[in-house]
Amino acid sequence: MSRLVSKVTTVTVCGAGNSSQVLIAQLGSTPEVEVNVFSPFEDEAERLRDASAERGIAVDNPDGTTTVGKARKISALPEDVIPGSQIVLIPLPSFAHETVLDAIAPFLERGALVGALPGQGGFQWKADMVLRQRHGRKDVIVFGTNMLPYNCRATDWGRRVKLFAEKKTGLAAVPADKALEVIRRLSRCLRRLSFSPFDSFLSVTLHPANQCIHPSRMYGLVMENERQGRGGIFSESPLFYETIDTLSAEAMGGVDSEIQKIACGLSIAAGRRIEVIPLRQGLQEGYKGKIADTSSLKSCIATNGGFMGIRTPMVEAPGGGGGLVVDYTGRYFVEDIPGGLCTLKAVAEFVEVETPWIDRLIVWAQEKMGKEYLVGGKLEGRHKEECFTPQRYGVVSLKQLIC
Repeated sequence: MSRLVSKVTTVTVCGAGNSSQVLIAQLGSTPEVEVNVFSPFEDEAERLRDASAERGIAVDNPDGTTTVGKARKISALPEDVIPGSQIVLIPLPSFAHETVLDAIAPFLERGALVGALPGQGGFQWKADMVLRQRHGRKDVIVFGTNMLPYNCRATDWGRRVKLFAEKKTGLAAVPADKALEVIRRLSRCLRRLSFSPFDSFLSVTLHPANQCIHPSRMYGLVMENERQGRGGIFSESPLFYETIDTLSAEAMGGVDSEIQKIACGLSIAAGRRIEVIPLRQGLQEGYKGKIADTSSLKSCIATNGGFMGIRTPMVEAPGGGGGLVVDYTGRYFVEDIPGGLCTLKAVAEFVEVETPWIDRLIVWAQEKMGKEYLVGGKLEGRHKEECFTPQRYGVVSLKQLIC
């Protein structure tokens, strides 16, 4: 009997980061699920194999319980783990999507589910270009979630992860009418998670999660530090969410409002509603029962139990004088700017929506990163080809975008 119709579901997780390790444990602890790992990055596969060989990976859950699971096979070679997999999960930064899709495409089972968690940064356009156009894999069902289902950090890499929160996530698929089928099949394997369907993948692309929260918080944090004359030098890594300032919250609200205007313009053009859950509402729904004060966006961030204890990614300040500075080479910048805010800006241009807050954050971040994406309000900078825009993947008309 082929794997695609057997009782055992084989799931391959791509990557070995924090979220991948949670997925490995949850899937590996589920009866009738076999989990493999594909990690082509440096020596990650070997390190994970060595670290988890004896006892697998343990996840300390928010409710005080522990989930332990183990991968059946871990490899840096797609041919070792992708064949026979009914589901392939890609909980990786958007800049890694194309590389992974290209590697796995020749080995995918017919009708396999391939999904990014989250699917922002234009995962649907990348999958169309790589899987369908380049490799002719029109049989594959592509899906993405509007946010990462977990807030987590490894406490002993490859062996133990602390899970701060599990979030109810939205999910869209290509073809669009396959979303419920994907949810049904995922729910059998990931029984702790909850998903709701979207009619359009643009609901995933536009969702105000990391791409809204991370750059806005970094902007407020650094601007306040510089206002105080500290030159961007911090004595310690600040709590990222609990100490949120007014400017950070204002920036988040500004980006969120602009996203809603973009969604409205797309809905009018499409003749149907393209649902994008507002940030504050999404926090209250995704972290139900975990937020102590829901009276404002700022309080929803500051008093969110799922955010507690998470510190700002920082590195040692240059010059040897001590202190810390924001890590401008980290994921909050290299993913959430070219694969987040720049994606939003590109979509906004299709429906002629002005985006002053998105523009402000891109201009501020690109200077810190040593990049040039936005010039004169247009994505025409020297590094524009690094941005994950629909235009980069051949989507050049409004009709193509909303189909």
